[in-house]
Amino acid sequence: MSTENVITQDFDVFVSYSSKEKEIADAVVAAHEGAGIRCWYAPRDIAPGADWADSITKAIHECSIMVLVFSKEANRSQRVIDEVNYAISQEKPLLPFRIESSSPTGALSLHLSSRHWLDAYEPSWENHLERLVKSVRLNLEGASQTVQISGESAGAVVGKVGGRNQLKTVGYLAAGLIVISAIGYFGWGALGGGQNDPDPGITQTTTTETVTPEPVEVSEVEPTPQFTGVLRASIQEREGGWGLDPSDIEATSELITNLFLGLTKFDFDLAVVVPAAAESWTVSPDGSIYTFRLRGDIPWVGHSLGGETTQAINEQGDPRYLRAEDFEYSFKRHCDPRLNNYFLLTNVEGCTEAYEYEDPENLPPELLDQIGVEAVSETELIIRLVDPSASFLTKTASPVLSAVPAWAMEKYGEAWTNPGLIFTNGHFVIDEWIAGESIQLIRNELFPVEMIEDGNIQTVDLTVVESENEAYQMWIDNKLDYVEVWEELLLTHLEDYPENTIETSDQVVYHAVFNQKKAPFNNIHLRRAFSAAMDRSALLSDVLEIGGVPMIHLAPPGVFGAPLTAEVGLGYDLDFARAELEQAGYPGCQGLPQIDFYTYSGHQAVAHGEEIARFWEEALGCPERSIQYQGWIVGQEEMAELDDWDLIIVGWRSDFPDQENWIGTLLPCTNQNLLSSNRDCSQIDELIDLAAVETNIKDRVDLYLQIEEAFFGREGTFPIAPLYTPIRAWAVVDWFDLVRDSNFRGADFSKSRIDMDAKEAALGE
Repeated sequence: MSTENVITQDFDVFVSYSSKEKEIADAVVAAHEGAGIRCWYAPRDIAPGADWADSITKAIHECSIMVLVFSKEANRSQRVIDEVNYAISQEKPLLPFRIESSSPTGALSLHLSSRHWLDAYEPSWENHLERLVKSVRLNLEGASQTVQISGESAGAVVGKVGGRNQLKTVGYLAAGLIVISAIGYFGWGALGGGQNDPDPGITQTTTTETVTPEPVEVSEVEPTPQFTGVLRASIQEREGGWGLDPSDIEATSELITNLFLGLTKFDFDLAVVVPAAAESWTVSPDGSIYTFRLRGDIPWVGHSLGGETTQAINEQGDPRYLRAEDFEYSFKRHCDPRLNNYFLLTNVEGCTEAYEYEDPENLPPELLDQIGVEAVSETELIIRLVDPSASFLTKTASPVLSAVPAWAMEKYGEAWTNPGLIFTNGHFVIDEWIAGESIQLIRNELFPVEMIEDGNIQTVDLTVVESENEAYQMWIDNKLDYVEVWEELLLTHLEDYPENTIETSDQVVYHAVFNQKKAPFNNIHLRRAFSAAMDRSALLSDVLEIGGVPMIHLAPPGVFGAPLTAEVGLGYDLDFARAELEQAGYPGCQGLPQIDFYTYSGHQAVAHGEEIARFWEEALGCPERSIQYQGWIVGQEEMAELDDWDLIIVGWRSDFPDQENWIGTLLPCTNQNLLSSNRDCSQIDELIDLAAVETNIKDRVDLYLQIEEAFFGREGTFPIAPLYTPIRAWAVVDWFDLVRDSNFRGADFSKSRIDMDAKEAALGE
């Protein structure tokens, strides 16, 4: 970790907070420092030009205690989550200062729910600053007495939790491990000990592990949520209209995710798979057979536009429920070459044979029948894979693998997706559809109560817009509650509305690929030097002038198995870079042959290639023009024809949020993608192969941590140099609490909330 440009000074307290509570954090720091207790907090204590992540992790490592200013904004702040996770990994005492009446959810629930709180929201947080300072002082002094805050007993010495061995570097996955331990991410046995110490709740057979969850004692029945919120959003006009068939690759994901259910769902904040239509699942010991057990009470419903929601019935007049056969039909349909959408199911038995049949228009029915997806009962679905896969569950969370009603397709043909005719099973139904003008979704009143999420939105009014600029102007005019802010508008938006912005990472990472098949980048020390010489923060702000998260390892936040942002990897370190340059045999760049540098079509670097080349030259002390920018390449075919290249910047976007689609897809030595890995095989590939089939969650996460370290640590081999992941920014009104959907495309309408009193007061309604 580079410490250059980091302000070093004595302090005791690290203050973690959401940027939206900066004023409160200022007051917390002032109260402590007025009492002689030195604090560290960003951005005040980060030196100009210093790496943000390096500065924060160093400060947490050196602090004596962390004070967390907790609120709903902090609860959903990825930066706060990363800071808390890192503090716990360093075994730092943690004292939450709760400034509003809200409880931790998602990634913070595990870390905070068992801790003593300083409740500071009645009558206001200002009234509790003195008590907070006193509690911190007692912790610093190691006192044994307690401090009374708002009727709650706050331990003077805040309890610690275990370090890396207990966390297994799971970061914000940790909360998910608790949730899924009861329902079985890969079956209960995947979380337990070895085979000689089986969990008494498991019935083991020669083929599968059966989950038998222990009963959960419920102390209080949660009331059914009251749906009162009306959300105003937008949807962009699409040529050919909006697809409502989940199996269609061109389907409109923001509609599909709210109208239909998949077997599983991916929780972005926890970075884990959680139940959806399947309430539990098991995996065979070899990882090749998945058995899903579905809920039996999810109805198929129809909704006449502006009318009633009714349950679908069959020919005998019996109500239709979501069944295993609906998923069998959906999965097999994906293997039909006429649909052209099987990329997630290539490993399912028989799927490739059907998809690659030479005469798609005359596909024999038996080819689809022999595909390894079988509904063995109304609520049990078995899927057989060609090769063991630990990432298959993450794939099943994709909206495109939602169940579809074969019986409706047979009856109505292509018209089955027409609004007013379509049958769905999700949280919402279509109540209004005015072509070219608006779409309205309302709550599915027949949806099972036990599956209802925390949100309070009853109605979603979607205005049809022609462009992102039109939608953004509507937000400024207070006609929309949230909208995505595209790159060309982002800098202006952040200047004008910094407090009304939510930033999330995208599922793409831009990186530099080194040609290891020839000199000079067949030299590991030169690859390390070029990676350590790249100031990623400055690349984003000064060269590309875009928002983004500097990446020093491969998988971005929100991916299953991804390390914390600063947990693994070699960041900007000029001393290390120049030492490695000398170790490579090119001290001060002497003797370094000309580097031919390219960019790949579609990347922002296309317009900044010359600047990036000069950026590297200056950092390494190389003569000007020793790195020659040769332009940009279009497509894999042009890349394959290019013989004389040394370095190229390109991006990778995952198909599903799992390390198997990052490390396991981009970097194996057998990879034929010229824009990723072109390295020789090594022992790292054995770890990659092992991680791909490891069904114990904690062990799998730990394997990916080892692999990321082996590639991108100080002793890493650096087949590529990760650079950054772009920021997706959302303009959000004060009264809307946005929860991101599992497809990373926007709001999860079932979980998000609208404060209607605040909204009506603001709009004068």
